[in-house]
Amino acid sequence: MRQEVMENELSCHEIITSDNYVDLYYQIRGDIEEVAKEMGAECVRNIFEDWVMFHIKVDPDDCDEFYLNSEYRLLTNLYGLSSISSIEAAGIGGVLKLPGLGITGNGVTVAVIDTGIDYLHEAFRYEDNTSKIISIWDQTESGTPPEGFLFGTEYTNQQINEALNSDEPLSIVPTTDEIGHGTFLAGIAAGRSNNKKNFQGAAPEADLVVVKLKPAKKCVKQFFQVKEDVIAYQTSDIFRGLDYVINKSRGKPMVVFLALSSSDGPHNGTSELEEYMAKLGDAIGDVIVTAAGNEADKSRHFHGVLKDNEDKVKIELNIAERENGVFFNVYAPLPDRINIELISPSGATTGKLPIKTNEWQIINFPVESSVIRVNYRIDLRAGGESIAIFIINPLPGIWNLVVYADLIANGEFDIYLPTNNFIEKNTYFLKPDPYITITLPSTNTGTITIGAYNEVINSIFLESGRGYTRANSIKPDIVAPGFNVVGPYPNNQYGTMSGTSVSTAITAGACALLLEWGIVKENDPTINTISAKNYLTRGARRRDNIRYPNREWGYGELDLLNTFKEL
Repeated sequence: MRQEVMENELSCHEIITSDNYVDLYYQIRGDIEEVAKEMGAECVRNIFEDWVMFHIKVDPDDCDEFYLNSEYRLLTNLYGLSSISSIEAAGIGGVLKLPGLGITGNGVTVAVIDTGIDYLHEAFRYEDNTSKIISIWDQTESGTPPEGFLFGTEYTNQQINEALNSDEPLSIVPTTDEIGHGTFLAGIAAGRSNNKKNFQGAAPEADLVVVKLKPAKKCVKQFFQVKEDVIAYQTSDIFRGLDYVINKSRGKPMVVFLALSSSDGPHNGTSELEEYMAKLGDAIGDVIVTAAGNEADKSRHFHGVLKDNEDKVKIELNIAERENGVFFNVYAPLPDRINIELISPSGATTGKLPIKTNEWQIINFPVESSVIRVNYRIDLRAGGESIAIFIINPLPGIWNLVVYADLIANGEFDIYLPTNNFIEKNTYFLKPDPYITITLPSTNTGTITIGAYNEVINSIFLESGRGYTRANSIKPDIVAPGFNVVGPYPNNQYGTMSGTSVSTAITAGACALLLEWGIVKENDPTINTISAKNYLTRGARRRDNIRYPNREWGYGELDLLNTFKEL
């Protein structure tokens, strides 16, 4: 396991979580301690492979200036939550009832990297009042970090059991889930049943490992024009969460599912986080499951075509009232080269902006107090030109983005607005494309991507992200029930939730059952993410009137019972 690097061990938790320090990726070259000193980094931690994160003290008022003077690719990305009867529809109920199989998730661990967990909930307790949770890493709490990590607090199964048998459990294990998203999903994947509430976890005997992510810092949210009260997490903390849960598997088979989403990336499977997750999922016994996101009906994606070198496309973007700022990306494949122009509702224009690679162009519209920032760059991971565009203090109304053809061979390009609540609901493209809306980190073929459908009316869930990817890879892989699913909420409550987060949790539980059958019971001791995907897609239900694979349903509907029949 990688050990984190530090300048000051006593203060690293405070530095990593403080809004007075900015976070910047750095690829290790030469003497890292010397570079850290030159950069003024007071704490340095490993993130993945040969990349580290520098934590540098910057006055909050100087955040934008710091980021604008830093290389764009070194900035951390932001992720939000994908979504805020079904077990039977997924064929899991039938599998749990089959006496010949006898699988319930026993001997398998399900890892949840999300908003935390209400460990006091009955869905996570056995009959003897012990917990099914192996450990919780709360990144927000200062205390005793996991071995090899510099921040947060780890709570062990022993401590959790002690808390459960105490009159004041939160005095022993004070971690909570204030949002409820992680609690709900953990319950759907591996919760204990409650017949009175019509609730059944998919893998009720599976263990749980939980990471409660720390919130993204104000500086980076401010730079990307995300409101301060919006839930957002940084990729750097997700990376370390992945390292933590994989380390906690201790040789046992594990399902890791991530129900977070972002549109900030190339949508072709090559983002650093996606490639890292695919690498983890290649190991025998590890299965990585991700959510397709809920962007299909949000009008936040535009797909355009330029026909020749003199062509241009005018795109209408409505910006809502109360919008502090909008950030979005334009992607065009090599060798294409495009330019842009922005025109405000009042007619103010940037003019056709020249291509100045890796240099911020800043244009002020003084009458309406709007500021435009544009950064052209060649993104090797995106496989072409990427243009980052910021509209700060935008005038509400219809903005026109004009895309000019400078050099055209392919001619297609894509534009993505932010996901979730990162922008107002009424900020959208007037002529959007619902396809190629699978969110990151779900566009890599090395993970299992889950869409959602409504099993009550047998239709695709309208919001469920649609494929394919920008690399034309088949996504989603399958769909699972994701409408009004019953699950646990904090404070021993039960409720319903819809979206691809839910369908992903159900599929994670199904994968835990598959791992028990394959590895624990030695029917297939070599299962990893790709082989699990093959089992699930072969057993998926397919309708006579639909051609598969397709952009909404992937290879069909999760049916674990049919998967075992096929086996």
